[in-house]
Amino acid sequence: MNKLCELGWFEGLYERIYRVLSVDGMLPEPCSVQVIPPEALEVHGVLFSGFVLGVAFKGANTIWFPEQPPPPQAFAHELIHLIEGKDAELEEVYAYNLAALAVLLAERGIVPPANPVKLFNVTPEMVLEAVNSTYGYRFKDLVEYFTFKGVIPGFVDAEQGYKVREGFTSREIAVDAVSELIAIAGGGHDRLALEAIIELLKKAKATSN
Repeated sequence: MNKLCELGWFEGLYERIYRVLSVDGMLPEPCSVQVIPPEALEVHGVLFSGFVLGVAFKGANTIWFPEQPPPPQAFAHELIHLIEGKDAELEEVYAYNLAALAVLLAERGIVPPANPVKLFNVTPEMVLEAVNSTYGYRFKDLVEYFTFKGVIPGFVDAEQGYKVREGFTSREIAVDAVSELIAIAGGGHDRLALEAIIELLKKAKATSN
């Protein structure tokens, strides 16, 4: 095995992705992360197929990718799995949705004010405040904002007059809204959506202090 910090490809974008996800000390130092060689198709007794883009061994600070360097989003995905203290039920939601954001921030050289995983601790009200602040418009609710953007999140019931679906909790609405906001920002043509995410991270930092 190799230490991440010793690998030749761990520079540039990859190092910046690591910096984004290590904000608030939520990842160990790169020299404390072990990387299993690509040729080790059988890792810790488990044989992986060619469809697996990466594996993280939580608690062991160890990652494996079938190719190195891995795709940037796969790298971010596995690093997020190494972060402790997340909601276990949302583990894959964190890794899938926030990996794209980590790469987006790293590509733009942005070190966020709080770790991206803290975005899933915000409330729908905080999301709406951030959107209204950056867009300079008073959307009455998140449904109006996403309708304006031409997006129908999972929490919106379009068949019943564009309203929040029955049974959705505040946490589910917030997670869904943040995920859609990341997708809008990642589209590359909505600078204000990315600014709203940065604003949300500032709010998340303030509430976690």
